[in-house]
Amino acid sequence: MTLYKYAVPARIDVLQRGRIRFTQASAVNDPFELQPHFETLLTTDFVSREITGKPIDITNELVQAYNEQPDEVRSQVSLETFLTFARNAVDSPGGQELFSESMAQAYRLLNDITPFFREGMAKELREKVGILSLSEIPDSELMWAHYADQHRGLVLCFDQSHSFFNQRRGPNDEFYHLRKVVYRELSTDRALVDFTGEDILLTKGPQWEYEREWRMLAPVEDAGESVEAGTDHVYLFDLPSDALEGVILGARASEDLYSQVKELRGEARYRHLAVRRVELDEPNRLLRISKTESV
Repeated sequence: MTLYKYAVPARIDVLQRGRIRFTQASAVNDPFELQPHFETLLTTDFVSREITGKPIDITNELVQAYNEQPDEVRSQVSLETFLTFARNAVDSPGGQELFSESMAQAYRLLNDITPFFREGMAKELREKVGILSLSEIPDSELMWAHYADQHRGLVLCFDQSHSFFNQRRGPNDEFYHLRKVVYRELSTDRALVDFTGEDILLTKGPQWEYEREWRMLAPVEDAGESVEAGTDHVYLFDLPSDALEGVILGARASEDLYSQVKELRGEARYRHLAVRRVELDEPNRLLRISKTESV
C-alpha cells in the first residue's frame, strides 16, 4: 500500500537532503495529541484485586528492619523470633486494620499526586516522542489546503512495505513501525492503569477521521539532526530514497517547484519516482490525480 505525506513547497528539501521530520506532539495542530487524561493512577478495584487481595511478602523489609536494630537488641532476639513476631502482628486484626488504613492513605496520596503526574507524563510524551504522520489518501481537499499551502505544495508517496517503516525492535516496541490511527472518544474518568499504548499513542478524536492517518513514532533523541527554528526544535531522521515511490504536485504548484522536482528526478537515486499532478475536476468540484507522469 502507498501512504502519503502532505507538505508545503519548502519540504522539497526532504528529497534534496534525504531527511524527514518526526514532529513532537507539542508542535502539531491537535492540542490534545499524546495528552491522555486520567482522573487517577489506580482504581480502587485494581488496588483491591492486585494488592489487598493477594498475600504480600515483606520478609526483605523485616530483615532490613531487624538489621537496623542495636546490637544489644539483636543479641537478645534472634532473626527467626523477630520474623515470627512481626508476621503474627501483621496478620492480627489490629495489623490488618492498620494495613487497610495504610492502603487507604496511599490511595488518597495517589489521587493527590495524579494532576502532577499527568502533567509530567504529558510533557515527556509531547516533547520527547516524534511522530511521522502519513495518510491513506492523496486527494483530500482539506489536507491539501491545510498541510500543503493551499494546494501550492506537494504530496510525497511512500512504500509502506519498505524496511524504513518496519524497524520494530521487539513485540512490545511502540517505536519504529507504522500503525493505523484509531478515531474514537475516550472516557475522561479513567485511571492510568486502564490505558493501553493504543489509547495514548494512536487514538484521536473522531473529528480527525477524515485524515485517515497512519503514523510511526520515534524518540526525538535518535534524530540524525536537530535544528532550532525559533522556539521550536526540528528533529530530522535519515530517509532512504527508495522508501519513496513518487511525488504529486498540487494544483497550484509553481513552475519553480516543478523544476526542482524535475531536477531531482534526474538524479540516480530518484529516477524511479513517479511524478504526477493534481487536476481540478471543476464540474464535479473534485481533485483528481493525473494518471500519467508529468516529468
